[in-house]
Formats: sequence, structure tokens, C-alpha cells
Amino acid sequence: MSTTEIRDALHAVAESTTVPTLDRTALQRRVGRERRALRGYRALGGVGVAAAATLLVSVVGFPFAGGGTGGVGAPAEQASAASSSAPSSAPSSETGVPGPVPYVLGGRLHVLDPQGVDHELGIDVEEVLGATREFVYVLDRTSTVRRFDAVHGDEGPGSPWAFEEVDSLTPQDVLGARLSSDGRFLGWIDRAERLWVRDLVAGTTSTPRRLPGNSYLADVAQGSGAGLVSQDGELVLLTADGDVPVPTVGDGYGWASSAGGSQVAVVDRDGSTRVYDVATGAARLVDEVRGAGELAPYGGLVASVAPAGAGTTRVTLSRVPGGGSQVLAVPGRAVDAAWLDERYVLVLADDPGAGTSTLHLCPVDASSACSMLPVQGEDLDLPG
Repeated sequence: MSTTEIRDALHAVAESTTVPTLDRTALQRRVGRERRALRGYRALGGVGVAAAATLLVSVVGFPFAGGGTGGVGAPAEQASAASSSAPSSAPSSETGVPGPVPYVLGGRLHVLDPQGVDHELGIDVEEVLGATREFVYVLDRTSTVRRFDAVHGDEGPGSPWAFEEVDSLTPQDVLGARLSSDGRFLGWIDRAERLWVRDLVAGTTSTPRRLPGNSYLADVAQGSGAGLVSQDGELVLLTADGDVPVPTVGDGYGWASSAGGSQVAVVDRDGSTRVYDVATGAARLVDEVRGAGELAPYGGLVASVAPAGAGTTRVTLSRVPGGGSQVLAVPGRAVDAAWLDERYVLVLADDPGAGTSTLHLCPVDASSACSMLPVQGEDLDLPG
């Protein structure tokens, strides 16, 4: 065949071939799942962080183009910086839980209240976006943001808790959503690829910002409400004063990242979490923590899950930059960790012998030990 004949044949094939429509909602869901796999080690089977990116490529056949030892206490400024939406938390006498603890069991939304009562709220969820003592935000299986308000009776400390659904004031079928770690800012990307951020305390919503195609909302920064977005293969913090590019290592996409205070923590594909200071409008590397880590609500601390040898993993709290660290002692194999608030970390651990997972509440204050919560199951997931 001549060159002309080959070209004509290729054009004919192209014109007769139906290109399947990319299900962007399904893609965003898969990205969310792999984001959670990066933070923990269950889905990766201990292989390493790089495996998550390989899993993501398999979704649609091409790379995603978006998106000193001793006690470690929270810095004093963290306590004073608490948002008015996050009241002071004190452990209850019943369970030691300072407030409602949302989790996903078998794909269903549950909330453990401070009295130790488990509430199964009757919906299938993709993930828990976050919670405070007043409310819980989730993304359900239809990619709709839903809110449940916590209602505590006025008969005294022993009054029962209830969780009532209210309007989340967001459109249905969003491409992604995040709640800031202090519970003040709710961000989402709509089907038109626009980023919206609502201040839940002030009751205001920012002017929507159009994003490049296939952008992924990794987090909404505590304090500023700035969106941390993976777009076109680069991670960018979208602040009111301008865009701040945040480096990723090993051809990563940055979708397993968290933002709090003036810091951004990025889980990179080489199995490390790098912490950047963005206070000056540029990302400056200030620390590196082994494993997959999440930044505390007001910055300054990272809770990370990392291999500990002999097929085990552990959760470490590290003060960043350059401070001390402590290991959170929980039975079993730690597979995930998430901040409940600035003073408590939730740790998910597997018991290979029993074939089940257990949930533990660990205080940042090293003078107190972790406690096991009355929650366990074979398909158990933490918020975020």
C-alpha cells in the first residue's frame, strides 16, 4: 500500500470507531480510593506507595492527568487557633471519645457517639469527608455530598445522641469534595470543573474557579480555605494571593496531600511524606517523614504509617519541622491513621489471626495510652 492509501485507511477506521465516553465520576471515585490507599498500607499490601499510581493508570488505560524521641505535644498556638466551629473536646467518661467518631463499615456510614452507642445511618458512602462535634460530612455512592447534624439532648451529660440529615447546600453528582481539617471550609468540584469553597462559619461561598480538565481536589486548607488541587499532573495550592506550586517526587500527582496552617504535606511515590512551608507564597521543603502521613488540623504534626520490619507497620507522630517523634502503640498491624481533631488520632489496625480490623483512639499527649474503641469489622475504613 502507498502512503496515501495507508493514511486513507487509518482515517476510515478512525471515523468508524466509537470512542467510549470517559466516566469522570467513576474516575474521581477511583482516585479517591487510591488516595486512601496511599495514606494506609492495606490496599497496597505493603508493596509501596508507587503501586497506587500503577493501579490508577489501569482505570482508563492512561495516567491520570490531574489532579528527639519522647512525647510530642501540639504546639501551644494550635489550641488558641481553634475555629469557632470546633469546640473544645474533652473525652467522655463512657468511651474516652471527645466527640462523634464517623467510620465506614461494609460501605455503610456509622457514627460512634461519646456514650459508646453505634449509629448506623442507613446510607452507602464512598468516603467520610470529615466531622466535628456538630456535624458529619460524607460523599455517598452517587457522588453527592451529604451532611448529618449531631443532636444531643438537653437532659444532661447522659442525654442520648442522634444524627439527623440536613441539606448540604451542594449540587448533586460532584466530581470531588473535601472538608478542611478544622471543619470550617467545605470545598467541591462541580461537573463543570469549577472549584467552590464554602465557609461554614460565615455562611459564605467563594466565587467559583474554573479548573483544568481532570483536576482532583486533594484538600481544603485549614485557616484559609485554599484549595489544594492536583491539576495537569501538578500539585497547586490556590490561595487568594495567587497559586503556589507544591513539588511532588517520583512523578507523583499529589492527590494524597493535606494542608493545615501554613504547611502542606505530600505523600510521594517513594514512600516518604514531605512537608512544605507555604507562608511566603512559595513552597519551601522543611521536613521529610518516612511513610504515608497526614498533617494535623493546625499543622506542626504529622501522623504517618510506615513499615516497621518483619511485615509489620506502625504509626508515628512527628513534630514538623525537625522536632521529636513518638510511636503510637496499638495491637496488630497498623494500616491507616486519621486525625479526629488536633488532639486525637484514630488508628486502624488489622489482626491477621482474627481476620478483622479494630479502631483505636490515640491522644497526642504521650502521658496517655491509646484505647481500643468498640468498633471492629472485616471492611472498616477511617474518615478521609
